[in-house]
Amino acid sequence: MTPSIKQLKYIVAVAEQRHFGNAATACHVTQSTLSAGIQDLEEILNVQVFERTKKQVLITEKGQEIVLHAKRVLQEINGLVDATSSTSKPLCGKITLGVIPTVGPYLLPTVLAKLRKSFPELKIFLRESQTAALLEDLTTGRIDAALIALPYPINDLKKIELFDDLFHLACPADHPLANRKLLKVQHLATQPLLLLEEGHCLRQHALSACKFKGADYGVPYQCTSLSTLIQMVANDIGITLVPEMAVKSGLLTKTGLVSRSFNDKSVKRTIGMVWRSSSSKQSDLQLLAEYIKKFGAIAKKPA
Repeated sequence: MTPSIKQLKYIVAVAEQRHFGNAATACHVTQSTLSAGIQDLEEILNVQVFERTKKQVLITEKGQEIVLHAKRVLQEINGLVDATSSTSKPLCGKITLGVIPTVGPYLLPTVLAKLRKSFPELKIFLRESQTAALLEDLTTGRIDAALIALPYPINDLKKIELFDDLFHLACPADHPLANRKLLKVQHLATQPLLLLEEGHCLRQHALSACKFKGADYGVPYQCTSLSTLIQMVANDIGITLVPEMAVKSGLLTKTGLVSRSFNDKSVKRTIGMVWRSSSSKQSDLQLLAEYIKKFGAIAKKPA
């Protein structure tokens, strides 16, 4: 006997979740079904993949090798399905697109609406997560492409830069920096700068754009989302940097905050799209990237 595709999906899910219940939910099966499938696989291979305790799930040394093989097999299977379902028509079928939280809500509404009109047979499935998780999903074949902020290490993935997204200062209307005609990053040096928590690439991009180091800031508050960050600024806890696309989409509306652009236009991040160079959807992904590149600027304009 040989392991089934379902069993390979089960062990990959458990390896990622480190929890049988969560893995079962991710696979849309009961925990007993998942556990039985993994036990059968271990018997087929005569190898213990996981060490089960009451507190945690550990992957054995041999199990780590098996999980890596399982991920590669599942990626190849996804590629096979993509190849057999492709058609000669451009942007027709399914594309699973990953997007980071500081891009998706502000860029996609405009772009996707235009895509639906231009390519009505295209179905885009979205997955929102932080960059590291999206790149993992991309390399293992769970998504076809990802919209991320650059620079970011992407190894051997294919990349196309779409457009620049300037950073703006967000602060209360009566803040001293709100009235500066020529705002420079040096003006932020003595200010309590609020940032997203570690793991969000926007944090590092904001610091890098201003040539600051995270250690320079002793502000004890870090947020998990831009909306929470803005609420803290509205409560006069500090100031922050927000992407232009978020400002143009109305993130500051009814908050009492204002945005101010920097004199230095290098205070920015770059939005890009990445995908596997081995993907069978190369032409469609290239076309999608060019489409977003063309219409991305429209999403940054105020309605």
